[in-house]
Amino acid sequence: MCEKPTRKRPRSKLKKLEAEIERLQDVEAELKRSLQFTESLLSAVPIPVFFKDAEGRYLGCNRAFTEIIGVTPDEIKGKKVYELWPSEHAEMYHQKDLEVMDNLEHQTYEFVVKDKNGTNRSVIFNKDVFLDEKGNANGLVGSFVDITERKQAEEKLRESEAFLKELNETLEERVKERVKELNCLYLISALGNKPHVSLAENIQGVVNLIPPAWQYPDMTCSRIILEGKEFRTPNFKETSWKQSSEIILNHEQIGLVEVFYLKEMPQRDEGPFVAEERLLIEAIAEHVTRNVERHRSEESIKSLSGELIRIQESERHRISRDLHDKVAQDLASLKIAIETLFRDIPAIVQSQALKVPKILQILEESLRSVRKISYDLHPAGLDEMGIAVALEMLCNEYSENQAIDIGFHSAGVEKLKIDSNTQINLYRIVQEGLNNICRHAAAKNVSIKLVAAYPNIILRMEDDGKGFEIGRRMRETVLEKRMGLMSMRERANLLGGKVRITSKKGKGTKVVVKFPYQKK
Repeated sequence: MCEKPTRKRPRSKLKKLEAEIERLQDVEAELKRSLQFTESLLSAVPIPVFFKDAEGRYLGCNRAFTEIIGVTPDEIKGKKVYELWPSEHAEMYHQKDLEVMDNLEHQTYEFVVKDKNGTNRSVIFNKDVFLDEKGNANGLVGSFVDITERKQAEEKLRESEAFLKELNETLEERVKERVKELNCLYLISALGNKPHVSLAENIQGVVNLIPPAWQYPDMTCSRIILEGKEFRTPNFKETSWKQSSEIILNHEQIGLVEVFYLKEMPQRDEGPFVAEERLLIEAIAEHVTRNVERHRSEESIKSLSGELIRIQESERHRISRDLHDKVAQDLASLKIAIETLFRDIPAIVQSQALKVPKILQILEESLRSVRKISYDLHPAGLDEMGIAVALEMLCNEYSENQAIDIGFHSAGVEKLKIDSNTQINLYRIVQEGLNNICRHAAAKNVSIKLVAAYPNIILRMEDDGKGFEIGRRMRETVLEKRMGLMSMRERANLLGGKVRITSKKGKGTKVVVKFPYQKK
């Protein structure tokens, strides 16, 4: 008997099929949710993201990508880079896509994209491949970050740094130039304050200080024309690249300061010269004016002082001569008359006769005083015997009267024909020096040497006294109106010479006077 076929198996298959369909529906729903999440996630990502298949066709992109290039996702699907991007960019994109697909490695590089406005944007690309179930490259996903603003900021920063560097270099250069100018003015001022420097020496010194203060010292030469005289740097050459300033004194041009470049230099504010150099050359011209004015004043004072001393010595000489020729002679005649007055009178009151020797003694002392005063006013025989003999006599006199051992030596002076003005000033310097030693030094030994060493005459005075502090003594000289040291300096100055004094407490004092000998 045949059995009826069972209906149970088809129902079981149907249930399985329904279950599978339900599972697939769930998977599909999950995939949809995942896809929706992925799309939402990609849309929320602020950087452009894109997908491509293994052939390089676009599969999709996010909102940021479409916004930057100005196309919709549907418009880019299935297209290759050559269809979307300019050819100069597309080839680079294609080559980079091939590299990442071949190497299966993450790729980062910097390039450009052209946005919807046609503007090139600097970006950094990041790409990775995605694989199929067999591990083969199935496509790639990429993104890029817009760094245009950062690049612009970096460029501006570089420009700012370059500008700051240039500005700093300019400032450093300007500071360096100003330091050179200030140093020039300082040295010129110091030169002007240097003692015993003639006007010609000062002006030549100023000329030599000018080139180092200008922009191109090695290419600079200078000249000062002053009252018909020229002072030049050793490399002086007159060229067409010139800067000058007039030297004005009492509204009258007395000279000119000139600066030349030896070859053509870049154009600046005033030809090849900068504005600060105009101020500097005018300051130098003003300094020369003040220096000339000061030297004229000093020469005038020196001339007046010399004339005063000459008048004083002339008057001393006259008084000395009057005392010697008249007063001393009158006293000598009176002494003789008194001595002979009572010789011819045999009977004289004895008490009156006893007064005669006393009167004669007074007359003798008065005569000696008058002769000493006459000698002090003007040394007897200075013009006839010469300075060496007169000084030796002076030293012997002081040595006898002051109980000081004074040694005098001369060399070469005896043969010189020294004018009376030089002789009397030299004599007074020694006399004043001996006065100072006797009054203040408490010395036991003094050495005086007078030497002619052409073109100079040198006087050296040295003692073994208690010495003194020079700076303090000079201040006291001014405050207490002591004229000793000042008188010595003044007379040496009148001779065109210098006085150098060295002293130390307990070590004595040394005075050196040096002045040029003028042949007569």
